[in-house]
Amino acid sequence: MEYQTPELLNRGLDRSHRSYLSAVEGAELSTFCPRLSRQLLQIDPRFVERLREAGLIPLCRLVEDLANEKDPSRRWVVDQSLLAALVDRWRPETCTFHLPCGEMTPTLQDVSYLLGLPLAGSAVGPIDGAQGWAADITARFSHVQRQLGLGAPKALPHYITSGPSKMWLLQFTSDLLHPNADDYSVRRSLEAYLLWLFGWVMFTATEGRAVDKGLIYYARAIADAEDGSVPQWSWGSAVLAATYRGLCDACTKNNPTMIIAGCPLLLQLWVAERFSMGRPVMDQSPYEGGFRALHGHSAEDRPTMGTLWCRLERRYEHVQVRKGYKHFVMEFDRLQPDDVVWEPYSARAIMARAPLGLSFLCTRDKVYWMTLVPMVFDIVIEPHCPQRVMRQFGLRQHFPMVVERTVPPGVRLFNRSEQAANTQWTPRVQKYIDNWVLATEEVIDEVRAHTEATYLRYLRWYLPRTRTRVMFTPVDQQPHVAAVTEAYPRHRDQDYFVMLEAARRVIVDAEASIRLLDAGIVVTGEEHKMAFSRIRSSTNTIVRVLTYRANVNSVPPLAVPQHRPQAPVPGGQTSSSTGLSGLYQQGSTQAATSQHIAPLPKGFVRPSDVFAGVGPPMQGTCAPRPHVPLGVSIGNEFIPGGSTGVGSSAQGSQTTPTSDCHGKRRKPWKDRGFGQGQ
Repeated sequence: MEYQTPELLNRGLDRSHRSYLSAVEGAELSTFCPRLSRQLLQIDPRFVERLREAGLIPLCRLVEDLANEKDPSRRWVVDQSLLAALVDRWRPETCTFHLPCGEMTPTLQDVSYLLGLPLAGSAVGPIDGAQGWAADITARFSHVQRQLGLGAPKALPHYITSGPSKMWLLQFTSDLLHPNADDYSVRRSLEAYLLWLFGWVMFTATEGRAVDKGLIYYARAIADAEDGSVPQWSWGSAVLAATYRGLCDACTKNNPTMIIAGCPLLLQLWVAERFSMGRPVMDQSPYEGGFRALHGHSAEDRPTMGTLWCRLERRYEHVQVRKGYKHFVMEFDRLQPDDVVWEPYSARAIMARAPLGLSFLCTRDKVYWMTLVPMVFDIVIEPHCPQRVMRQFGLRQHFPMVVERTVPPGVRLFNRSEQAANTQWTPRVQKYIDNWVLATEEVIDEVRAHTEATYLRYLRWYLPRTRTRVMFTPVDQQPHVAAVTEAYPRHRDQDYFVMLEAARRVIVDAEASIRLLDAGIVVTGEEHKMAFSRIRSSTNTIVRVLTYRANVNSVPPLAVPQHRPQAPVPGGQTSSSTGLSGLYQQGSTQAATSQHIAPLPKGFVRPSDVFAGVGPPMQGTCAPRPHVPLGVSIGNEFIPGGSTGVGSSAQGSQTTPTSDCHGKRRKPWKDRGFGQGQ
C-alpha cells in the first residue's frame, strides 16, 4: 500500500526528507559537520565603542577569547549528533520542528535573549557588483602597520573566489598590530575581526575556508564609520533567516560531510534552554562581579542568557559517548510536553540566573518578537512563524492551522551557486528589504494565556497530521535466523547495545500509543495490532540477547573429536560423567537438598538463571567455555553453574559502554522543490 503523506507535509519535499528516509524507508542517517572557528579572538579595547553602537558587543563578548587558557568558552562545542537529531524534525513547509510535544522553533525572542543581537534597523540585503573584491581588499590591507619582523602579509589564495579566507584574515588581528599602529590600521583590524565574526559565528556557510564576499561591505561600513554614526542593521533577523535556510537545506541531506549553515551556536544554545538532553550541568549560583569586571558597566555590556551557558563553569552529568546520534533520536521521539522548558526567559528565571540583569539589547526590540514579516539575509528570504509556537510565549495556541506561504516557493529557492556571478539580486528581493520597516506593525495580537486543556485539544488536531517519529521500527515481525556464532560468547558492549536499542523501541512504541489515547485520538484495531507487533518484535530481541543460545540446534564439527581414555571413578561412573556437566548436576542436587529446594525438572531454567548467565547445556552443540564457577549464590538461593548464557556481558570487565551508532551510510539525496503537489 502506498504511503500516505501527512496533511501538514509536502509530498514532493517529504520523499527526500531525513525523517521519511529513516522512519519509513529505514535508512541509516549520518550527522553533520558544523563549521565553527576553533580559534577565538580577543576584543581590542579600541573596537568596543563601534561594536557597541552596531549592537554586536554582547555576541562578541560571548565568543571572546580570554587570556586565561582555561577559559570555559573553549570547551563549549557544538554537538553534531544532537543537532543532526534536531535537523531530522525540521519542516521547511512550516519553518518549525515537528516534535511529539507540538511544533517548536527558534524565534526572534530567542535570538534577543541568547545572542543579544539587535532586531531594529535595516534588513541585511544582498550587495551587487562585488566582482573586484579581491584587488580592493588587498590594496586596503597592504598599508596595515603590523609588528616588526612579521614581514609583508601573505597574498589572498588565488583559488578561493567566494571571499577572503580565515587564514588571510588572521594576519591582521589586533595582537599582531604595531604597538604604535595608526587609526587606519586599527580600523582594518576591526574589519578583519568583523569578517571573522560574520563568517565563522553568525553566518556560517558550506564554503568552509572563506567568508562570503558580500559581507565585506558591512564590515567595512562599521569599521570606517565615525563615532556616533555607525549604521544600524537588523543582525538578529538576519542570523535567524540564515539559520532557517541552513536547516531547510540540511533536512534533505544525508551526507556526513554536509555542513549546517547559519548559526549552529544559536541552535545549540536554544536546545540547552529548552530541553534536558545533551546539555551540561551548569553552576546554578548567580553571576556576580566577574561578569561586570569582564564586560564593563554599560547596559549593553551585561551578559545574555547565552553568555551564562558559555562563561559559567559546567560539567556533563553522564559519560559522553562518541556518536550518540541514535540516543538523541530516541529522546526526541519520546519527548512529552512536560519535558520542555516552554518559557526559559520568564522574569522569575532571569532573576534566579542573572540577578544583576541582562544586556539591554535582550529586551530592547521585543516589539519585533511576534512579527509576521519575512526575514532577510542576503538573498535568503524566510518566514517568521510565531503563530505556530504560541506556547513558547506563554500564550494560547491557535488551531487548526494551514501551511501559509508568506514567501513564494520560488523565492525561498534563491541560490547564488545556481545563478550567474553577475546576477543582479537586489531588485529581486527589494520588496522584502523594504517590508522589514513594517515589522513592528504586522504582529500577532494575542493576549489569552496558555491553558493545558486548550493545548491538549491542539495536540489532538496536530499529531495525526504530521510525522513526529524518526526511529524506524519494522511493521512486520522479522523471523530470527540463528547463526553459528550465537553459540559463542560475544563482547558485552555488543550485547548491551543490541538490548538497549530494542528496549528503546519498546519505550517509544508504548509512549506513542499512550499519548494517542490520552489525547482522545481514535486508534483503529489495525493500528493497535501494528503497535503490538512492533513491541513483540523488540521484546523478542531482548529475550534472544538474554537467553543467548536459542534456536541453535547443531553446529557441524570440523573434525571427528578424539577423546582420551577415561579413568574409572568410585561409584561406577566415568570421569566424563563427573566432568563439568556432571559437577553442575551434582552441585544442583546438593544445593537443592541443603536449601530444601526441589531439584529443577529436566530442561527447566529459572528466570534468574538467564540473568546470571546460566542455562542448561544444549544437545549437539559446541558448548562455549564456562565463565562462571560451579555455583553462584544470589541471596539465599544457590544457582548451579552451567554454560554461559549472555556471554561476557554477565561477567565482563567494568568498562564504560561505547558504540558507533551510525552503521553504514547512504549516498546523499538530491533536493526537491517546495512547489510540488501534496
